[in-house]
Amino acid sequence: MSNRDRIRSTLAGAAGIVFVSLILGLAVNAALPGGVTFLTPPPSPPGEPLDFVKVWEAFDGRDAVFIDARTADEYEYGHIPGAINVPWLDRDRHLPALRREIPPDRKIIVYCDGEECQASNNLSAWLKDRGWKQVYVFKEGYPSWLAAGMEFTKGKAP
Repeated sequence: MSNRDRIRSTLAGAAGIVFVSLILGLAVNAALPGGVTFLTPPPSPPGEPLDFVKVWEAFDGRDAVFIDARTADEYEYGHIPGAINVPWLDRDRHLPALRREIPPDRKIIVYCDGEECQASNNLSAWLKDRGWKQVYVFKEGYPSWLAAGMEFTKGKAP
């Protein structure tokens, strides 16, 4: 057997071992409950933005659940009446309650501290990724609600 044949044989054997290892690794990964997901769908885009008039109509008609994505301290200082506080950085802790309280087909309007605040965009996309279908963003947020002289509530989240 020539040197070239020995190298080919060694490389073919190594490739076979790598291939079998790969197949076994993927099979074990798929069997484990916490296995790594290789083909995850891309995250949802943020909810469709709503202007103040649409937000007011939804509030006045009680047509939506309002979610305040600001911190608990900001929420306590003042929020849209009836809004649920789900701070972006604490969202996972709120998921079980959200699933119990808000049907997946219910209209949701998420807001935070205005157009510069990304918490409402992030939270709206997160909600869509978890199955809620009608998720919108009040881009102007709580500051524009106050500037329009709308009613607000103070206090901790229930």
